[in-house]
Amino acid sequence: MPGELSTIVGPMGSGKTKFMFGLFENYRKRGYEIHLFKHHRDDRDKDAVCSSRAGHAHPATILRDTSEIDRSILDDTCRRVIAFEEGEFFASDLVDFVRWVLRKTDHSVIVTGLNIDFKGDPFGYMPQLMAMSDEIFHLKGECDICHGFATRTQRFDNSIDSPLILIGGDEAYTCRCPEHYVPPS
Repeated sequence: MPGELSTIVGPMGSGKTKFMFGLFENYRKRGYEIHLFKHHRDDRDKDAVCSSRAGHAHPATILRDTSEIDRSILDDTCRRVIAFEEGEFFASDLVDFVRWVLRKTDHSVIVTGLNIDFKGDPFGYMPQLMAMSDEIFHLKGECDICHGFATRTQRFDNSIDSPLILIGGDEAYTCRCPEHYVPPS
């Protein structure tokens, strides 16, 4: 049976990582091995670990790009989940790698990430990965103003000239509904 691609998208603070960890548990029960990768830019965790805001953690391999992945984990001795945290940080090599894994192995792939950036534009290669997906989990957060469903990432430093990638957590970002989201100016 061929593997499948699942993408988990939504604004900062919507629970993407926690949701991914829940999927991991379902895969483990079915005998899968889990391999989690995250981009070296994401330095919110001190060690080779991926943590959720809810306090859950999972070991992760830190990469600059997919060429650093030890290809021996792709052998067919067992079924595996190859997961990527914050897929928007990766370049087109992630799309190529995922496509190769899905065509040449029976391993499944999970990618979390922001589908849109703080400006409201498609973010990196996430839209392409979503188009390739067998399933998309589009999570919503809670608007910090009205407590309604939030689909946007609001950056506190909201200048149009600020860098696209700014690593941070609750001190730098919040969730907003479309009504309360303020585009950068």
